[in-house]
Amino acid sequence: MTSQNRCRRHRSSAPSSRPHPVGHRRPGSPPPRCRPPGAPSRARAPTEADLDIHQGRGAWPKAHAELLHHDSAVVVHGPEHLDRWGPVTGIAELFARPRIQVLGFDDVWQRMSHDVGPGGRSGAAITVDTTVTALELAAAGDASAVVPERFARTAVRAGRVSLALPQSFPMRQAHYLLRPLDSPRPSPRARVFLDWLTRLDEDQPALA
Repeated sequence: MTSQNRCRRHRSSAPSSRPHPVGHRRPGSPPPRCRPPGAPSRARAPTEADLDIHQGRGAWPKAHAELLHHDSAVVVHGPEHLDRWGPVTGIAELFARPRIQVLGFDDVWQRMSHDVGPGGRSGAAITVDTTVTALELAAAGDASAVVPERFARTAVRAGRVSLALPQSFPMRQAHYLLRPLDSPRPSPRARVFLDWLTRLDEDQPALA
């Protein structure tokens, strides 16, 4: 599981009685207030909850792990890309044009390149460390970017970027909700947060 945030503690306005580790923030959700490691702690308000972000391989022996979703990736581009290069008719064309990849998700471009010979590539992709940066660069420039489909939904529906290809690509990342072994069921207050988390897909359905 990977995280787009560079800190480990988050504050959420949703109530919870105990910390509930989750993966990176999902699109369409309110941005959590983030406090970097080592920052001074403060008293938690009654309406706030602590969330820990853990990275791992899908197995946490000291916690109950509930799969939230598997990720898929899409290729997006902005108006300038279309003006300069024209519509994309196949994967091979993308490798002859400027490309953007997100650190940690670069394996998607690598797997897409298996059917593209070295002579069809324009060089190494620009690497950025967040999906937000990749989307901003794609919206403002002439490069295409591979980003998680969930993170692209708002930008695509707002018309800032569009899908370069009418397909998605599997990713190796997934998101899990972790609960301590001594807390097999979330408290009623924690359930409010969990219900909100699972409803996000209803508010932001997948791109067609």
